Amino acid sequence: MPRPRIWYVAILLVLAPGAACASHSGITADSTCGDYLSTQTDTRHAAATRISTDLHARGAGKPIWGTSLDTECAAAAGTTLRKYFAAQLAQEVQSVQSVAMEHTINSGDTILVNTLAYAHGAPRRGEVVLFNAPPTWSADPTPARFVKRVVGTGGDHMVCCDPQHRLVLNGHPLDEPYLYRDAGGKSDPPSAIPFDVVVPDGRLWVLGDHRSSSGDSLEMFMRIRDIGQATIPVDAMVGRAFAVTDPHGSDAIHELAVPSSYADVPTPNGH
Repeated sequence: MPRPRIWYVAILLVLAPGAACASHSGITADSTCGDYLSTQTDTRHAAATRISTDLHARGAGKPIWGTSLDTECAAAAGTTLRKYFAAQLAQEVQSVQSVAMEHTINSGDTILVNTLAYAHGAPRRGEVVLFNAPPTWSADPTPARFVKRVVGTGGDHMVCCDPQHRLVLNGHPLDEPYLYRDAGGKSDPPSAIPFDVVVPDGRLWVLGDHRSSSGDSLEMFMRIRDIGQATIPVDAMVGRAFAVTDPHGSDAIHELAVPSSYADVPTPNGH
């Protein structure tokens, strides 16, 4: 199966000091939002890291936007934290030219990537991530970046499938409402083949939501039956894709939250 290719461009988006939330009467020089508008690079970076840590700390199934930050950093009328920090934390804006994540992310959509997300924490199950693909994952020698969903982390025991055709993760059946559906409403199966694997420590099992058209851990494992080469190292992460923009030119931003079905997955034995 041909590997989906992703073209990308890295852009640093900043808001000029004094704009947007600086106009809010509740913003002070000591606040996170106020710090983020500082003219001092170190202060801005530290504030961005605090914001990133706060967003990453939200549990599975919960909104990635903190209510307290919404209150603090709401700016002029009609501008919420979603729109404000979508620009502030999108240190990479990635145009996706692949069907592998349909219909969570469609070909032609643009994702916003928080490159600070894993500065103080590891990727978690259910998150959509941008990563540097291993050379063995592509026939093209040009370095590539892929967008996939983290389904398994180090130590996780994954089995396909239970009688209801669900992946079983550490003994817990996993509902995957994000799986691709065709025009007739038929969903992709979680896997076309049975498997029973344990994800090595320090590595991730990543899958596309459009399972039948994704070059991912499952596709690699089907071909070579090597769990090491079928997973990616944690340090290959570029960042977390936390939002996708409307492909039709509007300013709508849709959050890529962790599905609630991951909240009940138990910790693997020995971890």
